[in-house]
Amino acid sequence: MSKGLKRNLNVLFFIIPFIGILFAFKIASEKQSPKVVEVNPDSISSPNYIKNLINYNKFYPFIKYSQDYIEWSNYAAIEPFFKKFKQTNKRKLKIIHIGDSHIQADIVTGFVRNRLQNILGFGGRGLIFPYAAASTHAAYDYRTSCKGIWSFSRNVLANPIYEMGLNGATIHTNDSSASFKLVFYRGYLKDSLKVIKLFCKQGKESFNLKLKASGVPEPINITCNSEPCLPYVEVNIPNTSDTLEFFINKTDTAQKFFECYGMDYETDTDKGVLYSSVGINGAGYKSILKSKLIPSQLTELNPDLVIIDLGANDFYGGAFNPTVIGNDLKRIIEMIKMSSPETCILISNSQDIYKRRRNISGCKDFSALIKSIAREEVCAYFDWFNVSGGQYSMMKWMGNGLAKRDRVHLTTAGYYVKGELILNAILNSYLKTLTSSTMDSLIVDRGRIDSIPASVFMNGKKSEIQLSDTLQKYITNNNNPPENVKSTKVYYKVKSGDNLGSIASFYHVNVSDLKTWNNLKTNNLIVGRVLVIYQKKYNLPQNKVPINNNAVINNSENAITNNKQNLNLKPVKHKVAAGESLWRISQKYNVSVDQIKKLNNLSSNNLRVGMILVIRK
Repeated sequence: MSKGLKRNLNVLFFIIPFIGILFAFKIASEKQSPKVVEVNPDSISSPNYIKNLINYNKFYPFIKYSQDYIEWSNYAAIEPFFKKFKQTNKRKLKIIHIGDSHIQADIVTGFVRNRLQNILGFGGRGLIFPYAAASTHAAYDYRTSCKGIWSFSRNVLANPIYEMGLNGATIHTNDSSASFKLVFYRGYLKDSLKVIKLFCKQGKESFNLKLKASGVPEPINITCNSEPCLPYVEVNIPNTSDTLEFFINKTDTAQKFFECYGMDYETDTDKGVLYSSVGINGAGYKSILKSKLIPSQLTELNPDLVIIDLGANDFYGGAFNPTVIGNDLKRIIEMIKMSSPETCILISNSQDIYKRRRNISGCKDFSALIKSIAREEVCAYFDWFNVSGGQYSMMKWMGNGLAKRDRVHLTTAGYYVKGELILNAILNSYLKTLTSSTMDSLIVDRGRIDSIPASVFMNGKKSEIQLSDTLQKYITNNNNPPENVKSTKVYYKVKSGDNLGSIASFYHVNVSDLKTWNNLKTNNLIVGRVLVIYQKKYNLPQNKVPINNNAVINNSENAITNNKQNLNLKPVKHKVAAGESLWRISQKYNVSVDQIKKLNNLSSNNLRVGMILVIRK
């Protein structure tokens, strides 16, 4: 055989499987492309309508379909999200799904996004990123490329150079001739995608950009070298463009660099579902904690639900340490609650996985840890470990063509099954809220045989999973209230003008207790910090507006705000100084720009020196 013929055969062996994968994605896109639909709120509130939406494409005996629910031990953890579920005809339902390598390709989340948008309306594509400039792959529905010299950081690197946000990666260039491009595959984007929010480092030293968008005759100038009013620059385009090419545009000698944290691509109408997925291969809880720009981005994006769907990488390469992993997860939860108090949090865990031929037994303990922390922190959870079949089930997934040979990642078909289970878990639990008069908690009884979905529910019963001694000790030590105190755990977000004395007085607790519960070394408080308070049941204030002890942060805040006279909370105003912007003022008081604009009836981001702004009434 000639060398030329061998070379051609080698090329064919490489290309044919790749074409097969693209063909599979094409078929999937035709099946699940988002449709622009008009949402009937009466239908969304109808149990029969929701019940008819719940279906599974194929039955696998090892999957526990009757346990396919979002669970909670306190309805306040998910109630605000389900209430907004019914309002997508008049307000956008925003979801951010944070993950790792299972999420970066967006196959799972793409399925859930498209199905939810078919049901509740199309609100946009969500967060996207020029991954080629960060030396990694994009999602399944678009490709990226770049020209020029780029450097980057990813949240899995030991010592990332640049700050990062929700996307978990940052690209940076000093090359004034550089560019990057995003091209969406045909059939994936729908009409009315007219808003791009470009998250970037703004200031006098930043390059500006020119955007060449398909279907738009002239390039669009993007100004990035002004003082930031928001953590992003908003770009409006006249119609949906499937090709977005950004060119560096140096317009001043002071400009030295461009630094990008990602983009949000959405519709210009406030309705439908905006479902963003962000993931980096190899990411874990510690990776998320490296991303210091997440709080400011969450404050402005203000999602209705954040899904935390990672964690296996924190113990895949070593022993399972519940204390370290649990503390990291709690820090992430606290960061989300402080940045976006009205956001609900849903925590998922890891499917059964292997390292080489060894089963990672820590996945079982991780499942139990997640449920424990979710109960403690008033979050909802999805027990993916048990729903997918529990320990050793990965071999069954692989045997059915749903998992790859590494026994960690799924095939395209497997990710569609996972997406279907996530979607139906949301719908199953939502349906349960429509058909039950009270819904304080929703806990699946894992001891029953898989049969009718309605038969697997009960309130308060613990899972039958056997915990390791180490994990049982951690849960025992971390889920109990302070010794000798019959109490209920509530949260309070510190406002400007608060002090430990006034907060302690309102809740009838001691300042020393507040400091102990929140690990405070001094009496100083940071505006926006969330305090944990164990409120004594027998000391509830009399003849005052009652406090909902089971509420998440926003409900606790509302209860306190209604009792301003007790906490001596004064209205806050701010006098605009030279050089200040709405963004800098919002960061100072830990509020959103939108909140300031609403309180002051501002139609733009422009400010006048000496102007008095109301920060809190």
